[in-house]
Amino acid sequence: MSELPSYEQVTTKQDWLEIAATYVHPRDYTALCRTSRRCWNIFAPRLWQNILCSAHLRNLDLEGDCLWWLRLVEKKLPHVWPDTRALAKVLDLRLFSKHAYSFATDQNARLVRSVRDAIRLLPNINVLIFDNHAEIDPGPLVQLPNDHSRPLLLSLDGCSVPLPNTFYSSPSLCMLAYLDISNTPGTISPIISRGVFSDLRILKLRGKEVDDVTFASLCQLYKLRLWSLDVSNNKLTDASILILAQYCFPPTSPRSTDRFAVEGALSNPGIGLPEYGFFYFIEESYWSYAYCHPNRYIMDSSVLTTQFSEASQSQVARSDMRDICKLDTLDAAVHVLCQQSSKYDTSERYRIARGLTHITLSRNQISASGLEQLVRMSNGQLEHLACDQMPFLGRSVAIEKHWPKTARLYGCVGAAYIFRPVYSCNIRSLRIHHSLITNIPTLTMDTLSSLACLFVAETQILARVDRAYPEPFVPDMNPRLESLTLTCVPRRSSGPLITKLLEFLRLLSRQEQTIQASRAGSPTGSSGMLKGLRRLRLEFEPDVHEEGVSTAEELDPAELLRSGEPRFSFFETESSGRVSPQAKAKATKKTFDGSNSLASEAIQNPQALDRDNREFVSYDCNWNGQVYQVWVWVGSAAADANPIVKDYRQRVFEENARGGVGPVTPAQILAGVPHKALIFHSAWRLAIMPRRVTAPSLAELTGMQDVLAALKAYRRAGRARLALARQNSTLPKSGSVGEPHYFWSGQLEVSTQEALPHARSEQYWR
Repeated sequence: MSELPSYEQVTTKQDWLEIAATYVHPRDYTALCRTSRRCWNIFAPRLWQNILCSAHLRNLDLEGDCLWWLRLVEKKLPHVWPDTRALAKVLDLRLFSKHAYSFATDQNARLVRSVRDAIRLLPNINVLIFDNHAEIDPGPLVQLPNDHSRPLLLSLDGCSVPLPNTFYSSPSLCMLAYLDISNTPGTISPIISRGVFSDLRILKLRGKEVDDVTFASLCQLYKLRLWSLDVSNNKLTDASILILAQYCFPPTSPRSTDRFAVEGALSNPGIGLPEYGFFYFIEESYWSYAYCHPNRYIMDSSVLTTQFSEASQSQVARSDMRDICKLDTLDAAVHVLCQQSSKYDTSERYRIARGLTHITLSRNQISASGLEQLVRMSNGQLEHLACDQMPFLGRSVAIEKHWPKTARLYGCVGAAYIFRPVYSCNIRSLRIHHSLITNIPTLTMDTLSSLACLFVAETQILARVDRAYPEPFVPDMNPRLESLTLTCVPRRSSGPLITKLLEFLRLLSRQEQTIQASRAGSPTGSSGMLKGLRRLRLEFEPDVHEEGVSTAEELDPAELLRSGEPRFSFFETESSGRVSPQAKAKATKKTFDGSNSLASEAIQNPQALDRDNREFVSYDCNWNGQVYQVWVWVGSAAADANPIVKDYRQRVFEENARGGVGPVTPAQILAGVPHKALIFHSAWRLAIMPRRVTAPSLAELTGMQDVLAALKAYRRAGRARLALARQNSTLPKSGSVGEPHYFWSGQLEVSTQEALPHARSEQYWR
């Protein structure tokens, strides 16, 4: 819970003019500052806090950004009152990016000098942003006089001037809380030197060629000091997850069994594997398996936090979801840090760090299994996680021995369970591959065109995924999640992708309707209810249909004409992405009969097995220096078994795919795996790829629909039905959402990319 306001804040009456100031247009600030000292005290800080931002908000003629800036620094600033210049806190050069062509090469030296002079003339500047300015050398800019405020935020994203190693050890930067050196030349070795940046809390290292070895040094140095880390577009693999878990997460955990009836609970037999961690199983209650407990939207009871102290540094609590989610974006950091002096109040919420809560891992070599391992080992304290595209299988699996030539899958199918509150009780914002909810991975294959890969993924592969992982993520799996961004969404679909996305929107509408009804019947109203998922963002890939319709790029007849295996159809009954409560109840009931109790005993009681049936094989493990034997389920040989189970069994015995030993997940239990069994997850993942891929026909590709157009049509129709129902007064005041129109009133954003590389435009609609 957020800290309570001070006595002075509670008893001091706020000036009405301060309240009204938020509604005043920035272009009127200058005139108001001239009217009275009272107005100056209120509007001058707003005008001078971020000079460049104020200039743009006031619609000044900045056609020549550079000339305007030089005239301001060289002619006007030296004559401004010191008290007025002391109000400036932010120097944000991002606003010059659109007019970068104005920075002629012969003016670069003058520009750099003007920035240095501006920092000297503005003694309280503590936020420096030089993003995407190749012409600026930040080196001399941090040689600040002793009486100058020390920067708290420094962002150099995209700066191309190499910096000396001594730059980061400058005393001027010793107070940094936010540092972004993404996409800059050089290594990160200077920032992992001992004694550098002891106050750093947010670190962004995108595109810095960080590998597992360098990352290990980084984690060992900063340990629990950072609460936000962005290492996108680097060279990290699954090996980095163990290092991250060892150093950057506290030993305490907010997970508990207090809400077992609502959420279920984790059980651990006390064993595990170094590459997996503890073997946790999810114990389900009567309600939790179907996510339908009547109290699932009720917030936790508030717990007032004590004053921050070093003793509580490693204590992690489960959030009651009443406070606003802490943001690690540049704009959010500017908003907070520009209002701070260099002398911090140690109780400031933005400065407290108990290990990482915000992690961005996009565009690395961390696989879907590595992502699952990260969430399991995070002890439930992650609040924001971003990993937009990941290989479905890690490097340890020899894919070329098991899958068709050049075939690769990307996505996180089967990972929905790790975002349930039993694992992720504090998660509030998630950015991840769309397969989390669609069960459609991204396929790449040299012998197929991009459009053909999309078709194969949502027909031949989707049906197998729905059999292997019958339960994708749905909103009620975790009502504590507030923001979800789905990435790598294709623009074209033969139907299944559109169906999955529209079904998810309908589920969001149902969740909204249920929460609204719960609020109406709650004695505390909305104050004690979760909001549910209120923001959904879809990030679309470029439209491959613009490249032309083709079945293959480099045709390999021997590969494409092998059709010994029948194609799976998306429209088969068993391939539905949603699982009915009756089916889930049946699967849950099966876990308690005699045949399945064998699986739970199989972990450490091999005598309980009938080895003649060959449904289990022994596996030697080393855990904490002790060698022990476990029994791993290898599938049923029954004729009526799930086809995926048969394929899994074949890959275990015939292809010796015996890696990734771990506990069964809830989705795999629905697919037929015994409750509390161990399985070879690598073999199970391999089984979702058909042994032969059939190329689609030109007619099938030509008929693929525009996903974005289908979404817009669905939203328009839902909005029209809602308006008609309200017009006819058929909807009660408390029932304006959900059924029958299923129009979700949350924030729906869509981002599209143009087909040409490096030419990205974002478009939003609701």
